[in-house]
Amino acid sequence: MQIENQSVTPSIGLGCVTFGREVDDLMAFGLMDHAYSKGIRFFDTASSYSAGGSEIIIGKWLKLNSSIAPDMTIATKISPPYSAGSIRASVKKSLNNLGVSSLDLVLFHDWDNSIKDPEVLETIDNLTRTGFIKIAGCSNFTAAQLKYALLKQDSAGYSRFKYIQNLHNYAVSMVDDQLIKVCNRYNVKLIIYSPLGAGFLTGKHKKQVVLGSRFDLVPAHRRIYFNDSAGHRLDILLDTARIHQLKPEDLGMAWVMNQPSISIVLVGARNFQHIDQAFSSLNDRTCNALKVM
Repeated sequence: MQIENQSVTPSIGLGCVTFGREVDDLMAFGLMDHAYSKGIRFFDTASSYSAGGSEIIIGKWLKLNSSIAPDMTIATKISPPYSAGSIRASVKKSLNNLGVSSLDLVLFHDWDNSIKDPEVLETIDNLTRTGFIKIAGCSNFTAAQLKYALLKQDSAGYSRFKYIQNLHNYAVSMVDDQLIKVCNRYNVKLIIYSPLGAGFLTGKHKKQVVLGSRFDLVPAHRRIYFNDSAGHRLDILLDTARIHQLKPEDLGMAWVMNQPSISIVLVGARNFQHIDQAFSSLNDRTCNALKVM
């Protein structure tokens, strides 16, 4: 895929979907401390993650680290279906969970036809203008869906979405040339999640699903990745990694980090090594291997 936009390496953000599910409070605090020490200033969560548990854990960490909390950007999400009432209730819940007076970035979690209700975009704009939300955006939208929302915002005089967060990795992607064109035209920054396909690109699920893994805990991943197309891409990655004596996860992460259209790459972590690996993946060896992929 040919992607043109920025010419800089994307920033790394911490994906916090595992907090309160696979990762308890104590480990999550350690991961956030480690992420901060590595220069990560962007944490991503959602009101639906662990029924608000992820936000609550981040909120506790922000309170314990009040001196550095202003340096952080916390992104959260609203779940569909959307209405003026549900949006306000979700924002209020997230404010309480995170213990903040204003949400840094709020994303519509998925496309839903309820977004066509004029009150939906009006409510987000009102919450932004009154300071409860600093910036709004969307997640898991196609190029056409993103453009629809942006044009509606423009016609009504509302603030535009400034970020979109989509699935993107070497095997499966919701980022195509059309989406990049829309982002470029309307100055929408791209955040990508699941750069290693929830572990798929490590090759560890080639024979069977590993017990205790995300594919085991969240079976929906299997529908996304267990198909001929993703399997073929995985084989290319594994073969290339073997030839160049690289770990597949390093090569998969390097592929994403080498895409200049991306502003932020979200890395999910259950241990410190997952964070460190994201920083060490882009090097001369992986870059040379990428040239033949």
